[in-house]
Amino acid sequence: MNFLTCELVENTGERILQILNVIHVAKTYKMKPVLKYQPDTEKLLHVFFNDVDIMSMTDFDEISFERTCCEDKINSNNNTIIIGVPKKIYQSKKELQEIIYSCEDYMYKAYEMYTSIKKEFNDENDDNYVVCYIENIEDYEIIKNKCKSLEKHIVVFSEITNVNKKHFEKNVFIVDSIDEYASLILFSLFPHMIFQKSKVSLVASYVNNNPNKTINQL
Repeated sequence: MNFLTCELVENTGERILQILNVIHVAKTYKMKPVLKYQPDTEKLLHVFFNDVDIMSMTDFDEISFERTCCEDKINSNNNTIIIGVPKKIYQSKKELQEIIYSCEDYMYKAYEMYTSIKKEFNDENDDNYVVCYIENIEDYEIIKNKCKSLEKHIVVFSEITNVNKKHFEKNVFIVDSIDEYASLILFSLFPHMIFQKSKVSLVASYVNNNPNKTINQL
């Protein structure tokens, strides 16, 4: 059985899409999904350790891979490394939930924060919450203005550092003490979502199983 891997990019959400694609393609072509261990991807790899084999840098570098774009047909007779980011998720909702929710460490962290947020607002009703994902300054301005008209508790996830509660003109909970992979799970637990181009939010919205969920992709 030949190996299938990918060349990970920098963006967290895009990395998740890449790894999900490797899992899907490997299953389709009966190949072995593998990823190269690197210190900066250790937490991410921990999320997928049940579905992908993690190789040491030394072992990985000894393998000869054929490079191919993610849109191209895979030659399963060769070890292959996929270049680029797929444009969609190929797993079913159930398959994706099994992958994303399989890591107990991150599930625990997410639920712990979920409980803290509910206590902060003293409100157990999920329908009274909306979660927002801010990836850059442009997102910040758009989402901040959008939230002004919402009569809900606002929970903000942000990849920028200058997010300020006062800018939202209402009571806001800013998630800033949880790592990005637990944030993906936490984001998926709330039924109402606002985001722009965030791939992390895209995955979270797909994983979310609430029949009354609303997704506002700006």
